[in-house]
Amino acid sequence: MREAVARTNTIENFLSQWEKIDLGPIILSAQERIFYRRLNQRVLALCRSLPPSIQTDSLLFLMEYLGVVPGGPLDFFAHYYAPIWSSLYWLNFHLTTGGAPSAHRTVLAALNSQSMAMLIHSLDDHLQDGQIPSSPLTVRLRRKAWAFMGADFKRLAFGVPGGDRMVHDYTEGYTESILDDSKMASLEDYCRRFERQMGIGLIAPVLFATKSSGSRDFADAMEKALRHFGTAWRLLDDIKDVVTDMECGAHSSVYLSLPREARGLWDSMKTDLGSTRKRNKRIVLTRIVESSLMNGLKERVCHELELAASIAEAHGISGLAAEFRSLSTPLETEISGHEMFH
Repeated sequence: MREAVARTNTIENFLSQWEKIDLGPIILSAQERIFYRRLNQRVLALCRSLPPSIQTDSLLFLMEYLGVVPGGPLDFFAHYYAPIWSSLYWLNFHLTTGGAPSAHRTVLAALNSQSMAMLIHSLDDHLQDGQIPSSPLTVRLRRKAWAFMGADFKRLAFGVPGGDRMVHDYTEGYTESILDDSKMASLEDYCRRFERQMGIGLIAPVLFATKSSGSRDFADAMEKALRHFGTAWRLLDDIKDVVTDMECGAHSSVYLSLPREARGLWDSMKTDLGSTRKRNKRIVLTRIVESSLMNGLKERVCHELELAASIAEAHGISGLAAEFRSLSTPLETEISGHEMFH
C-alpha cells in the first residue's frame, strides 16, 4: 500500500513539474509595445463596430474570456507568445532599416489582420473544446472578426502576385484543419495538421514580407521560421496539458509518442469508469514517467525554436532571432522521473 502511494506521489510530482514548464520571457522594446497596443485597439474597434445594444456585452465577454482585469490594461493577447505578432515589428524594422520603408497603411493592415487572426484562433480553439459556449453573441463576434480580417487581408494582398490565392488557400486550410477529426498516424502528421491550423496567423506576416521586400524567397523564409515557432508552441502546450488531454481522449503529440498498447489505454479514458479508469490512467502515466518521452518532446521544442532563430538570423532579422532563443532558455534543464522508481 505504501509503495503504491509513493508511486502515485512520484507520478504527481513529476507531472507537476511539466505542468509548470513554460517558454522564457521576452522583454519588449518601447516600439514593440506600440505595435502591441495596436493589436488590442483593434479588438476594441471590433466591439464598437457591433450594434450598440451588444457592444458592452461583447467587450465584457472578451474581457472575461481572455482574462482582462476590469480597471487594468486592456491586454487581450496575454496568453500569446510574442513572435506571433512581434514578427511584424521586426520585419518592418528590418525592411525600413534596409532602405525599403513600408507604407503606413500596409503596416496597419498587417497588424489589424493579425489581431483578428489571433482572436479568431483563440475563439475557435475554445469553442471546439467546449470551454466557451456557442451563442448568438459569440457567433456574431466571430463573423464580424472574420469580416475585419478579410478586409485587411485584401488590402495586404493587393499588388502581390498570387496574394489573393494565398489568402483563399490558407483560410480554407485553416477551416478544414480545425474541423478535421481523422486519425493521425504519427507525430509528423500531427505537426503538419497544426501547421495548417496556423494558416490565418501566417497570412499577414507573409504578405507583409512579400509586399514590403518585393522578395517571395524572403517571405517564404519568414513563413518557415514562424511555422517552426508555432510547432514548438503546440508541442509545449501538449506537454503542459498531458493529464487533461488524456482524460478527454485527445490525440496530442504525447499520445502519438506512446507505444500502441499505451495509446489504447489512453483511448479507453473516454469510456472507462471507476477503478478501471484509474488503473489505466496510472499505467499510462507510469509509462510516461519511466520513459524519456517528455524530454524528447521538450528537445523537439528547443530544436524547432532554434531552427526558427537560425532562419531569422540568416536573413538579417537578429531581433526576432533573439526572441526565439529567449523562449527556449528555461527548457535547457532535463526533467527526469525514471530514477524515482529505483
